Amino acid sequence: MHILRRLGAALAGLLQTKKAPYSFSSTSKQEITITRIIDANRQKVWDAWTKPEYLSEWFGVPPLAATRETTSIDLRVGGAWQADMINAQDGSRMPFRGKYLEINSPAKLVFTIEEAGNPNYETVTLTLTDRVGVTEMTFTQKGHLPKEQYGDPLRNGYNSFFERMIRAIQRMQ
Repeated sequence: MHILRRLGAALAGLLQTKKAPYSFSSTSKQEITITRIIDANRQKVWDAWTKPEYLSEWFGVPPLAATRETTSIDLRVGGAWQADMINAQDGSRMPFRGKYLEINSPAKLVFTIEEAGNPNYETVTLTLTDRVGVTEMTFTQKGHLPKEQYGDPLRNGYNSFFERMIRAIQRMQ
């Protein structure tokens, strides 16, 4: 079973939909876009995505969470990233990894999400726009998952990730 499908199923049982400061769109295509306004400067949001010590603080939704030991980033075009989420209840791993396709610090990051042994992958485009003291983050994921995955399962899952990311950014020095 595809790793993102497994994540969507796991999150569906853990999450309740709630109002949040974001916009969401999902077309008939296999893609999802989420825009969030984050009360932090663009560099801090960029660091949350590109430094393993920060990514490991927010990547996942309990009981699934990445750890510093399972997170690595080689931030260069063609470089790899990895953030394996560990299930706190049974110790199982949910591996997330990919490659960086485009890097324009601190404005744009394009990377893949890949599953070992599967030739298909998802492409994520992250744009960060400075909006006078806050950052507008636009996250778009395109790929090959079944169309229904690009609605509530991914929206709920990613918004939970992003809530954790915002809390991690608030703790950054």
